[in-house]
Parts: sequence; structure tokens; C-alpha cells
Amino acid sequence: GLAELARLGVVCAHEANATPAYWNAYLSYAKSGAPGPRVRAALALPADFASVDPLPALEAARASAHGDRVRAGAVKLYLDGVIEARTAALLEPYEGGDERGAPRLPPEILDPLLARLDAAGFQVHMHAIGDRAALIGLDAVERARAAGPARGTRHTIAHLELVAADDLARFARLGVAPN
Repeated sequence: GLAELARLGVVCAHEANATPAYWNAYLSYAKSGAPGPRVRAALALPADFASVDPLPALEAARASAHGDRVRAGAVKLYLDGVIEARTAALLEPYEGGDERGAPRLPPEILDPLLARLDAAGFQVHMHAIGDRAALIGLDAVERARAAGPARGTRHTIAHLELVAADDLARFARLGVAPN
């Protein structure tokens, strides 16, 4: 894929969820010296993050970057699912029932995790389809910002199929990039 991007003239690519296998493939590509785009990756949150501190593995991956060719300065977090499967976290119930979808990372888990990632200098790239998930992500960024000094990180919330009107101005105020 990177060779095809190079053939098309693409000079930089963003990997939104680099699992360890993908990260290692990007590193191998960079070390090979083959022509191709620079890669900026958001590292996948380790599956065992609830029982094993994820920061050492994430920091080790970030430190293994290969010059300017492959870098990782972000971590991908999934805040909810998708509307079609009724797994997106919504403020109001889905039509025809009382289900609102459940957040994949509720505030009691997300808040300390995001604060630690922010303190370690990682940008956080959050998947949020539903308006409740976007609200949870914005709240977590706001609490992290209040808890520590500005670090220059610019967090992102991606997809955003639904966003509460009250939250639109919060993106700018908090410096969160809506993607």
C-alpha cells in the first residue's frame, strides 16, 4: 500500500489505529529505505489496558520511531460503536425503543486514561459516532486540561455523525479537532 501511495505522489499518510503488527510493518518499511510517504500513526490502545498499564508499551513504540519516516505521537481510543448496530452512544434513545448505546470507554475509565496519555505528551484520536460519545470525549479533554499544564497536544474526535449543538463551540474552546 505504501508503494502505491508513493507511485501516486502521496508524501505523508496517517494511520488511525496502528496495531503492533501494523506499527512493526511501518518500521520495517522505513528501515528498508524503499521510497514512499512518511507515516504518522495513532497507536492502538493495547487490549489489556485495563489490567496492564499501557503507557510503557505506547512510549516504547513512540520511541522506536524511525527518523522522519515513521512516527507515532497519538493513541486511538474507541468511545462507542456505530449507529447501524445501535452501538453508538446517544443522548436520546434510538427510534422505536429506549436503547441509547453504551460507551466503550465510560468516563470513569476514559478520564484517567486520557489524563495520563495527555500528561505523557500523546495526542488522543477518539472514535465517536454518537453525540453522547462526543460529549464524553470533550468532557475528558476538559478535565485533563484542568488537571495539568498545557502540553501542546491537540486531541481529535473523529467521525462525529451526531454532535449536540451545545458541544460545537466546545471543540474550539478546548482546542479539540473535529474530524
